[in-house]
Formats: sequence, C-alpha cells, structure tokens
Amino acid sequence: MKIEISDNVKWHHSLTIKMMMLAFLGLFLLAPLEMIKEIIRERQKTSEEVKKEITTQWAGKQIISGPVLNIPVRIIPLKKEVEPYKPYFTLCLKN
Repeated sequence: MKIEISDNVKWHHSLTIKMMMLAFLGLFLLAPLEMIKEIIRERQKTSEEVKKEITTQWAGKQIISGPVLNIPVRIIPLKKEVEPYKPYFTLCLKN
C-alpha cells in the first residue's frame, strides 16, 4: 500500500489560518471601537457641563418661605375730597 502526499491542500481549509485571521480582524477592529467610545465619553462630558451651566444660569438659589397672609385694610383719609382706598397689609410668616 502506497501513501501519496499531495500539495493540493488549500490554505483556506486550514483551521489555524482561519483562527489567526479572526484574531487579527478582531484586534484590527478594536481601534475604531475605542475611537467611537472616546467620542461617546466626550459627548457625555459635554452634556454634563451644559446641564451644570444651565442650572447655574437659570435656577440659582431658591428661597422657601412660609405662608403669606394678605389682610385688606380700609384707609379713610382726613380730607373729605379724597376717596377711601383699600391697600393690603402683607404678613409673611417664617419659621
């Protein structure tokens, strides 16, 4: 019985070559992936800075006070030519 060795083995049939190509492509595609992640991180940072800037410009410190009591007061002037008027006496109750 005679064993013949043929050189007709194609390189794309080799499992080792296929694994090496997949590893190379995986490593090669990590660079663009990191670039995209860096852009995402930069935009998130910019978004947080804009949120802080808007809150400092628009909101500021807020003051919370207690209930306000408006009491209508009728003032009658001493001169008869002037008509009586009703201003409001405002009382702000704080804790």
